[in-house]
Amino acid sequence: MAIAILAVICGAETWVDMEDFGVARYDWLKRFLELPNGIPSHDTFNRVFSLIDPKVFETRFVAWVEAVSGKLNGQVVIDGKMIKGSGNRRAKKEPLWIVSIDAMGCQKEIAKQICDEGGDYVLALKGNQGNQHAEITNYFQQAEAINFEYVEHDFHKSYEENRGRKEERFLYVAGDIEWLPMREEWSNLKSIVFVLSTREVGGEKTTEKRFYISSLPPNAQQHAKAVRNHWGIENKQHWILDVGFNEDQCRIRDKISGKNCATLRRLALNLLKQEPSKAGMKRKRLRAGWDEKYLRKVVV
Repeated sequence: MAIAILAVICGAETWVDMEDFGVARYDWLKRFLELPNGIPSHDTFNRVFSLIDPKVFETRFVAWVEAVSGKLNGQVVIDGKMIKGSGNRRAKKEPLWIVSIDAMGCQKEIAKQICDEGGDYVLALKGNQGNQHAEITNYFQQAEAINFEYVEHDFHKSYEENRGRKEERFLYVAGDIEWLPMREEWSNLKSIVFVLSTREVGGEKTTEKRFYISSLPPNAQQHAKAVRNHWGIENKQHWILDVGFNEDQCRIRDKISGKNCATLRRLALNLLKQEPSKAGMKRKRLRAGWDEKYLRKVVV
């Protein structure tokens, strides 16, 4: 496990890379690791990560983040991502999705845990949330049809223009949710949110509707900030993983080992991000591979 994490920090992208890293750094690794059987082969790395429960591994990863960072402040944004290279069209195998606290993670247990730890949640809803999604969608559709007249709500509008892309967002948040089925099953549920986004690129317009549940009071500006930060992960973490870690080209097609390898990349990303030197992710990974003192600084 330690060799795999260190290898990914230093630029490894495959099981073979991990074996090669271990062989190249064998003398250095022996200073703090017991290696009675030498460096594991690439087949061993693959086999081990195919046997680890991805949920357990990710839970341990979150626990590590908390141990390293202390109590988290501000907003924690986690989202889903497709690894394009993991699919196989000929075998009709869909690409691997790495999903956490987006719609797939919108679960009552997660909401309760967040509130128990003194936090608040803004969780995305999609079709896989069943009646909850349908009821909230229907509520906002009816409110939209009458321009929210006589509907108690708060409203925030924003506009962004960047590199030929124009985007306008309308956010509506309502706190009158006594009618909502199963509302008491969600810890501290206070608000439901509707975001209408219109985007224009090259003269072509698209519209998207999103829905959320939230433990925050029905303040539109506060929710607009939370939702915007949530979307920001697409341009931050996803971009770094694609460019700095070449994630989209990952060819691991086994779902279990693929998910665990994705967690390894996020583990390496967090370690490299907390190292304070001013450098891009790719440069940090190269330096870690060349300089053992720097690598130790990253992980200690």
